[in-house]
Amino acid sequence: RVRASAVAAGRDPSAIGFEAVVSAAEGARAAANRARALQAAGATHISLNTLRSELHNVRRHLDVVREFMDEMKAPPESVTGP
Repeated sequence: RVRASAVAAGRDPSAIGFEAVVSAAEGARAAANRARALQAAGATHISLNTLRSELHNVRRHLDVVREFMDEMKAPPESVTGP
């Protein structure tokens, strides 16, 4: 819808960014998988929210950010259906 609106307005859709937020509360791997799905949908910027993740100190927040980044660097996990 954004792409169509950009074209209708005479703008280049690839020049319009799309920011998405994933939650660390679901775990680093799940957050990375969600981030990859959002990137596949066109997200150009991803933010990791560590609030409300029951992390009790700054070090743990930073650890979770590092875990998320490591997961983002790893190959995507393959998902198999029933």
